[in-house]
Amino acid sequence: MRNKTRKVAATTVAAAAAVLAASLWLPAALAGDTQIQVFDPEGKFSKFIDNGKPDFSPGDQIIEIHTLLDPADGTDAGTIFTEVTVLRVVQGGEDFDLTVHCTVVLPEGTIVFYGGFRFSDAGTPGGVTLPVTGGTGDFELSRGTVNIALGELDGAPGATLTFDLTTT
Repeated sequence: MRNKTRKVAATTVAAAAAVLAASLWLPAALAGDTQIQVFDPEGKFSKFIDNGKPDFSPGDQIIEIHTLLDPADGTDAGTIFTEVTVLRVVQGGEDFDLTVHCTVVLPEGTIVFYGGFRFSDAGTPGGVTLPVTGGTGDFELSRGTVNIALGELDGAPGATLTFDLTTT
């Protein structure tokens, strides 16, 4: 009977320790201390550079500079500088794999992110999530992610960018 009591006690202590450890770790792992959301509408400055074979093909680039909007009220929130490189064209030219390098300039500082994904994945529920690779100003020590989800704001097509950052 004593061995059974010891096993139950040891299991209870181990479970309590695991719950305590998870409660200390999970909040930090699930969310950063700063969340920022902006909308990137299709803008006036967008340039397609045909570096590959004629038409849309690997090696082509798209460069853009857009004014970001606050999705809550549609006011100017900053500027985004974007470089896209086409890696592979798929589905008969209807979709493509890409890398994207963006610099988001906000009044508090800049946020830089980089990553690769299939363009159509940004239009799926949940969008795509990429790593934040740096920043300046209030975001100088930031690390975290940005989620990109295609959508509309007041009828204008574009993408919602949701940053989840740890800035300490």
